[in-house]
Amino acid sequence: MTVQTAFEAVGAYLKGLIDEERLYEIERTAMPTPGTCQGLFTANTMAILAEALGLSPLGSASPPATSSERTRELARAGELVVRLVDSDLTPRKILTYEAFYNAIVTLMAISGSTNAVLHLLAIAREAGVNLTLDDFDSASRKVPVIAALAPSGPYTMVDLHYVGGAPVILRKLLDMGMLNGEAITVEGEEIGKLLRKWQPKTDYKILYDFNKPYKPYAGIRILKGSLAPRGAVMKIGASSILQFKGSARVFDNEEEAFKAVEKGDVTEGEVLVIRYVGPKGAPGMPEMLK
Repeated sequence: MTVQTAFEAVGAYLKGLIDEERLYEIERTAMPTPGTCQGLFTANTMAILAEALGLSPLGSASPPATSSERTRELARAGELVVRLVDSDLTPRKILTYEAFYNAIVTLMAISGSTNAVLHLLAIAREAGVNLTLDDFDSASRKVPVIAALAPSGPYTMVDLHYVGGAPVILRKLLDMGMLNGEAITVEGEEIGKLLRKWQPKTDYKILYDFNKPYKPYAGIRILKGSLAPRGAVMKIGASSILQFKGSARVFDNEEEAFKAVEKGDVTEGEVLVIRYVGPKGAPGMPEMLK
């Protein structure tokens, strides 16, 4: 059970598939401890990508929040910060184009959150790196999904941790020739050199090979057309429907769309479009989580 289960339970309740008691039971048990959402939503996606970028120590993304391993990671991070104060290694030296492309490739392979596209573009801009949607588009045409992690698959971040964490994914991508192994990391060494020390503890069908991927396409695709001439981001890794045709129902904000669903005004086969929720209109491009 993940936070996704709780979100989907609301829809199931509105459709009469579960009663109110079951809805609240799911709500109470979906996220029982401190920490992040269990699947590859924004937090866990960015934690993995921080390792791919070289900004976080390898293996730091996946330890559960309440575990002793997380406590040890905190201590390791503190020691690393102290060492970095006396070194000449700065974020700008780590955040090269190659590092960003490593993160993009990883994003496609894990079918991570679309929010990562926004965050990586913003970080690249601050770092003075020329990164565009075209870079994401290029990677999406080369890299399949190799991790069966929620919401695209049945496994959670804790499951990934038990087989070795983010480094085993990065190691697979390195072995597939998809990662630039010469990119420097916050640990002061090339990511390729560090990754060659990591081996998965076991498989459990969480990770797949490049020639037999979990899904034969990338988790995220960039679309362009009359509706979005400069590009749009779509997550297809978690969807079982890759082609769909229906009538558009357009709403000016999320609240109006949600009320229509609650009232039963939305029928099967309609496409809900929510406009004016971009960086300028909302403002701030809020998440559509309802």
